[in-house]
Amino acid sequence: MVFYTTDLLGDSALKLSTTANDGAADEVDSAMAAPNATTSENIQLTKDVLRWVRKQDAKKRGLFVDRLVKLAAGDRTQCRCELMKGSTNKVITAARLNDKESIVCSQRGNDILVWFVCPHETVQRCRQLVEISYERVAESESAINNDNGAGTNGVSASEASTRTIVAHTNVNTAEPEMLVDPSSNVPLKIHEVKQNELNRFKENAHYIPTLKLTEEEESIVTRKNGTVLLLGRAGSGKTLVVSNRMLRDSQMYDSGTNQLFVARTHRLCKYVKGIFEGAGGDAKRVNFLSISTFVQHLFENVAAKDEVSAMTRPVVDFKFFSTEIWPQIKGKEKELDDLAVWTQIRSFIKGSWDAAVHGILSKGDYLGLPRERCRLAQDKREDAYAIFMRYKILLEEKGWLDSMDKTTDLIHKVLQTKNFKLYDKIYVDEVQDITQAEIGLLFLATGSQYDGLFLAGDPAQAVSQGVDFRFEEVRSLVYTMSGGKHKVERWEKLYRNFRSHEGILRVSNLVLDCLHNAFPGAAVKLPFDQGLTLGPRPGLLQSVTFEELARLVKANERLRILTRDEHKSALCAELAVHAPGAKNNVWGIVEAKGLEFTDCVVVDFFSTMADPAMQKTWKNLFLDPQAVAVSGKKGRGSGTKFPLA
Repeated sequence: MVFYTTDLLGDSALKLSTTANDGAADEVDSAMAAPNATTSENIQLTKDVLRWVRKQDAKKRGLFVDRLVKLAAGDRTQCRCELMKGSTNKVITAARLNDKESIVCSQRGNDILVWFVCPHETVQRCRQLVEISYERVAESESAINNDNGAGTNGVSASEASTRTIVAHTNVNTAEPEMLVDPSSNVPLKIHEVKQNELNRFKENAHYIPTLKLTEEEESIVTRKNGTVLLLGRAGSGKTLVVSNRMLRDSQMYDSGTNQLFVARTHRLCKYVKGIFEGAGGDAKRVNFLSISTFVQHLFENVAAKDEVSAMTRPVVDFKFFSTEIWPQIKGKEKELDDLAVWTQIRSFIKGSWDAAVHGILSKGDYLGLPRERCRLAQDKREDAYAIFMRYKILLEEKGWLDSMDKTTDLIHKVLQTKNFKLYDKIYVDEVQDITQAEIGLLFLATGSQYDGLFLAGDPAQAVSQGVDFRFEEVRSLVYTMSGGKHKVERWEKLYRNFRSHEGILRVSNLVLDCLHNAFPGAAVKLPFDQGLTLGPRPGLLQSVTFEELARLVKANERLRILTRDEHKSALCAELAVHAPGAKNNVWGIVEAKGLEFTDCVVVDFFSTMADPAMQKTWKNLFLDPQAVAVSGKKGRGSGTKFPLA
């Protein structure tokens, strides 16, 4: 690998310091000129370079692009080289962009990676940062792989080892597949643009090329048609893969292809739309809708005007169920709370595909659901169904509807509509927050096309009340709806975490250990999430006042405060006393789902639970040393008496 810093002005040499003279610089340039290199199809850019581009005028952006084109063509003239520390073949070079700035780039296999555009006086520091990136990859890989406490979370050894191989090694080059961001503890985010698309920077300073995918991610984006199920933990790149698949499909098919992106929240839809547009995608050809908006949009396409008007009235959601209905229908069934019953109603009794198509599940059918599908014990199901019958009577008496009624009515209308089809391709992120019946609606919206759906999610991250999601349900649903003609392959998996370092991930892995043991079968077990670098564990701040929390926000504008959605308003009001603008930094858990923040603090998550008994239950779970047991072995960092204390 060779590192270059090239002179964009073409005939001027870099002054390594403000006191160096032009003649000396020219002499060194001639002596250390780099040979011509092979041509490169792709140019890779770091976020620092994109940030620099956004601040430049059209003339300087044009100069920058012209020089990159020459580099991509193999032109290495007027490049001054300096060996990387401790290396015999890795070279860093420096050259002048103008009187004040230089550009630093490197050759990675057949591609060029542009690291920095920086002032002349900081060139040496930028060289050091490049070296640091490579050094930290080697150091962290060695430290992580030598961790004798590392566990596999109960999965096969071959599957666990596959994760490590994919994470670090690109079989086509001697390069590590991922580099470390020199300024943080996370992988370096690299944006990739083809040589023939560089002119976009001349036209648009805010153009953002797509993020470079790993070979694992690239294979999922490009590999196969048919319904695709993608499973990965938080920060594993699911949203990036979904966005790239959308972009790939939009480029493959003609302009008449209709695409739809669906997520639980409007914020996530807006976030993905920004990624798609920034990468050059035409957002006019794609709809970005929350699942509730999609259901309403679908209803407007199949229902008469008077029906549309009738169905726009408010429906019963969990909040209304919990506060207004639950006190009226709960009885002697003391061991079931409002959320447990709502989940049984929404996911099985009324919200499953069978219930939507053939009618509410009878008591016998509900009790007969296999344990791997409905994890509630038989005696508790008896109680849940008794409460449901009281709920059903109350709805009829009041003339109320719930979201399941709306979805069921819509499914029947679509099934009665001949040759119904709204979209060719539908992509879903955070699919674990969508009911089985709603997934069925998505399938119908594609005209029941077998290759029309791309679904990404993780059951371990469900935040939508009342949804008990399993990836197996999607497979059986497609098989049922296609009349047994089509089978969905098992889900694809992403293992590498791009968002967090090992210090955070070891704690999150322990939390997952506890959940897997307390709720067996609730989520698919994967090998432990693994970061690219080591890092400190999350800190615990006790007895923090609202004034102190407000000071944290003022000191760090990137800080996001996460709390329970129902507690958000109260927390914003308290912070506003000390920092009026702090409310913009406060997010509910549901609305923040799927998004990415640099710095986060979770505030009063357990203490604001409505039921004090639940607070104690969670406390006991996380302080129980027996709650963390991975295949009879210690998990990472679980050797303490109280692993999460």
